[in-house]
Amino acid sequence: MLNTKSLSIIASAFALTAASAQAACPSNTISQNTFIVKSNPEVTLVNGQLFLKGGNSGLLQRVLQTATNVGRKLTIEGTYRISSDRKVQINRSLNVDATKARFIATTALDGDMFSFDVKPSSFDCPRDPKFTWLGGRFDAWDGKTSTVIPGKQSSNKGDSGEGVAKTADALSIRGGARVTEGNRQVMKRHLGDVDIRRISVYGTERSSEDYRYAGGDSGILMIAAKSAYIRNNKFYGIRDAAVYLSADNDNGNLGDNYTLIDNYAERVFDGFTSKRGADNIRFEKNRVVDAVVGISTKSTNYDNDKWNAKNVQVKNNTVTRAMRAISLERSDDVVIEDNNIVDLGGIVAGETGNRANLSSFSNDFEGISLNGVRGSYSIKNNSIKGVNASTRGVFALVRRTFDGRGTVGISIPTAEQNKWTGVDRVDGSKIKTGAAVDR
Repeated sequence: MLNTKSLSIIASAFALTAASAQAACPSNTISQNTFIVKSNPEVTLVNGQLFLKGGNSGLLQRVLQTATNVGRKLTIEGTYRISSDRKVQINRSLNVDATKARFIATTALDGDMFSFDVKPSSFDCPRDPKFTWLGGRFDAWDGKTSTVIPGKQSSNKGDSGEGVAKTADALSIRGGARVTEGNRQVMKRHLGDVDIRRISVYGTERSSEDYRYAGGDSGILMIAAKSAYIRNNKFYGIRDAAVYLSADNDNGNLGDNYTLIDNYAERVFDGFTSKRGADNIRFEKNRVVDAVVGISTKSTNYDNDKWNAKNVQVKNNTVTRAMRAISLERSDDVVIEDNNIVDLGGIVAGETGNRANLSSFSNDFEGISLNGVRGSYSIKNNSIKGVNASTRGVFALVRRTFDGRGTVGISIPTAEQNKWTGVDRVDGSKIKTGAAVDR
């Protein structure tokens, strides 16, 4: 049995492995004599809070692991070059202030910049630890893309090329893990509330480069949290999604209550998306410019109602130049109100032909796309302004059967309920002749 003195030697706290893990949470004791503080002048402990300065990338993982083990706030300052994934196990709450930090992916990076994961031994710690991250700039353009980037029909033009890792995100947070209960393995959630604010992620080096030139994958990937609040973040040139929030990938039951508000994304494949049937999703006051898909819920392509998203609100967002501006898949009880969709049918990702040829559904441009959507709904006070409608197939509203599930019980909103121009007649006629179509 480890005693208090030995637990305070944070070698075990920041280098937790399957071999060394005990049936107990790492000690939350820390002092000036703790190994990582005592042996590294770049790491200081002031009034119970940790500070890392000086740009020593080799210390990042160890200090972050120490911070979550002891549950103390960590402030990071300086410029850090990231050549390998900084893997951290979530134990207690983690509170990071990186306002004065910059993280730069090198060409050697093949994977996430930072990955924070719940492991089976995390459940020995108090339930529902919080994850808080404030500020920081992430330059991802030199990092490799993963093997699962979307839209592979448009080749990666970045200098770094494709790696072998399955994820290559700036911040990756996974809140659940498989644990043994009796004679079976079950997926359980450990992570509590997530709060990420004021980070900036640059997937491309130049503002003239579209998403296909980007390094890395998503800006933020988060799975299976009790709740999430993603606010006032900015994303430029992202190869996958600016923000990708999801329920767990086991059965979609873990991870709900996600709010994305006042975020900005440009030159992205996906803007802001929630996947795998997470419920109680709110997109509000976000801005997306030049995207294949602007704001969305996405299913797993499984014909099973447990993956449906329930209670989805999309309000007061602005999407400029997108193949599908607002796209909901397998969603029940939706509110789509007061959104502004601009230049629908305009050039996306530098494509200059009659079609952008980037959307998985069709080569047409869709303002509001309802794909297997059912239940109560409100679609009103949206403004949709199309361009090039006669040559590009620009539709204000599309309803379609998707993933074996029809869109039912949702009538076509009237011109009095919404305003749209440049998209053909608003009469609910068939494809190519009306603003609202069924497919």
